[in-house]
Amino acid sequence: NHQEATPLRTLLIAESSREVKSISSKFNKSMLSLVRSCQALQRTVAVVATKPAVRSIRHVVVTSHHSYSTTFPCLEETESSTTTAYENYQLNCSKALMKADEGRLFSDIQNDSVSTLEGIGPEKTNALEQLNLATIDKMAASKFYHIAKAIQVMATTAEIQGDRPSASVMNIDQALDKEYETQPFQVVLEAPVSALQGITDEKAETLWKTMGVHTVKDLANLKYFQWAESIVTLGKYEGK
Repeated sequence: NHQEATPLRTLLIAESSREVKSISSKFNKSMLSLVRSCQALQRTVAVVATKPAVRSIRHVVVTSHHSYSTTFPCLEETESSTTTAYENYQLNCSKALMKADEGRLFSDIQNDSVSTLEGIGPEKTNALEQLNLATIDKMAASKFYHIAKAIQVMATTAEIQGDRPSASVMNIDQALDKEYETQPFQVVLEAPVSALQGITDEKAETLWKTMGVHTVKDLANLKYFQWAESIVTLGKYEGK
């Protein structure tokens, strides 16, 4: 009886093995379908992501995808099978963007929340929102940043202190507080950021200070505004 049971036992084991393989194959296909759905959702979210809460959803989708790919190697084909016309390109903005956003179009990124920029966490995001600079394109268009940048250019490359013609009418009165209207560019550049007309002392000491901005020069050189401006500018010249 033992000898007769052996072939039956072998048959049952073989059948069980086939069932396990079948179940495993179906499971992997289901997971592959799930990941592809996640990728589709990620692309959709990338278009509408203008608030930190929405960006969090996109982060969960990306994190989930990488987690499944690590657990189930067969799912890696979802990334390797995706091709673009730009595989040989080398340009990148890895220092400026969150990891999940590094491969996107500039023209898409410019509509994102400022939290898409590397280094802007919840505190800075909140400060910028209160300054009505909640998105990258709004940062890029900030009049205070552009005024500060222009003042720095004039102070460092164009001005000779004490060399103003006696009949000159040159001024930037609508950009500066009364106290600084008569000062040379070089002095204004080192002045508190509140020297710019429209920035109150209160906002200078709270919101702008949160951003690391104390002087006009700090604002002109703040990398977040420089990144935002560059993203919007370069987005006009990308292929799609």
